[in-house]
Amino acid sequence: EDGEALTPDSAALAVYAACSAPPAGAAPAEAVPDLVLGSSMTIRRLDRLAPPARGPAPAPIANRGLAGIDGTLATALGAALAQEGGAGVRAVVGDLAFLHDAMSLGRGRREAEPDLQVVVIDDAGGAIFSTLEYPAVTAPPVFNRYFTAPQAADVAALARALGARVSRPRSMSELRHVLAGPVRGLSVVHVRVEGCDCAV
Repeated sequence: EDGEALTPDSAALAVYAACSAPPAGAAPAEAVPDLVLGSSMTIRRLDRLAPPARGPAPAPIANRGLAGIDGTLATALGAALAQEGGAGVRAVVGDLAFLHDAMSLGRGRREAEPDLQVVVIDDAGGAIFSTLEYPAVTAPPVFNRYFTAPQAADVAALARALGARVSRPRSMSELRHVLAGPVRGLSVVHVRVEGCDCAV
């Protein structure tokens, strides 16, 4: 397990597993957080890769099915604030979806802190376009600039500026360790995946 690569697929599956109830007959565990899925590649990865449930499966919340990244964090925040005594909400999004809606994590000084953990799978831009026809008809530098569109923003610094605690796991074992903890307060897990040319 320690040698397992930290990839977008493995990270998304780890989040899904951490939001899954234990199989029937297993030792009782704490309640698991609700799951909010980002659009684009995040929901497609789990649609393609999530294993059949051995117990109650997560019932993910998502915006507009497979399309559109706007409002994902606002939706996750609303789900977290609507809970009363639940296990919190864990959202998993790509870096562009996070940056597109990051200001939803801001709150007034007198507002309650939500039990919300946002896992950002940072693959340095919009990976969805590489699965479509555009790479075959677009020069690589043009494709990278206009379709992948890697951003200069510092995800961790932005999250901290909005009042979130930040963790940056560097391996699958570190990611699983973070996900094994309860969702308490506002936190962002910044997962820089293999092949990512994002800034340190």
